[in-house]
Amino acid sequence: MKSSLVIAAAYLLLWSSGADASPYAGVDLNSDLLNLNSADSSLFPQSMVGPDFHVGYRFDGLNLAAELGYGTGRGKQDPDILRLNRLSADGLYYVPVGGFLSLVLSAGGAEVNYGDSTATFIVNQTNGVTKTFRQGNTVFHGDEFDWRAGAGLSFALTDSYEIHFLTRYQPVSMKGLADYSLSLDFGMNFYFDL
Repeated sequence: MKSSLVIAAAYLLLWSSGADASPYAGVDLNSDLLNLNSADSSLFPQSMVGPDFHVGYRFDGLNLAAELGYGTGRGKQDPDILRLNRLSADGLYYVPVGGFLSLVLSAGGAEVNYGDSTATFIVNQTNGVTKTFRQGNTVFHGDEFDWRAGAGLSFALTDSYEIHFLTRYQPVSMKGLADYSLSLDFGMNFYFDL
C-alpha cells in the first residue's frame, strides 16, 4: 500500500474526531470501461464488473465527505481474464439541488493492482478416474498510483441511507496498454450515529 493512502487515512481519522461528522459504510456495484490502445483493443477485455466497499465520514454543515475504499473488477474475453483491484481515498462535495437530490463532485487517488491471465486445462487419469485441472498463466501484471475525479447524483432517501450514481475518470496506463478508465458506481451508503 502506498504511504500516501496511509497518510490520507490518518488525516481522515484525525479530522473527523474534531468535527461534527456522520460515519458511514457503503457498497457499490462498479463497472469499469478501459480505453485500450488500438493495437491491444481486440486482444484483452475492455470492460469489468465488480463490487466496491468503502467507509467514510460526512461532515455535517459542510456538505463534505471523505472516504476510503476497496474495489475489485473482472472482465473476461476468452481466453483472457483481466482484473483490477483498487484501494482508494476520495473527497466528495455535495451540492444540494432540492429535496433529497444532491449533485456529488469527487476527487482523490487510487492504488491500482492489475493483471491478465489465460487458462490451460490439464487432464489427469489416476486409478481409472479422469480429473481436469485448471492452470492459470499470467500474461502481464503490475500496479500504479493514479488520481481520479468524477461526478454523480445522490438521493438521500432517509437520514440513515442514500442511493448514489457516480462516474469517475482515472488515467490508468497499465504500462502503456491503456489510456484511461471510466467507471460507473451504483450503490448505497448507510449512516451511523455515534
